[in-house]
Amino acid sequence: MPQHIGYVIKRYLDAKGMQQNELAECIGVRQETVSRWVHAIGKPRPFNLQKIAKCLKMDVDTLVAEAEGHVKISGGGSPQVGGGVVFQTFTIDSGAITVRAKDGKLIVGIAN
Repeated sequence: MPQHIGYVIKRYLDAKGMQQNELAECIGVRQETVSRWVHAIGKPRPFNLQKIAKCLKMDVDTLVAEAEGHVKISGGGSPQVGGGVVFQTFTIDSGAITVRAKDGKLIVGIAN
């Protein structure tokens, strides 16, 4: 299900232990701007998405795909978009990794 890009940014900030002011400094905007994004009051401009992804050490496609509802994270980890396949779920649970396509088919399953 699609969600506001700000909520996705907030989750990644929390997961990486970053503060809004740190992201703001990294991309060259005011902390108030980042606050507006994470509270779904505004959205980052397209040219800032690449900067945000770089500061969060992630791929911009992953950031956007998650906001569009193509990628879901459960149990931690980083979702991936690549090879023409958009993963629906990427789960890490007690050392097991499961990746499923949008149709629910198992792409990768690795157990501890």
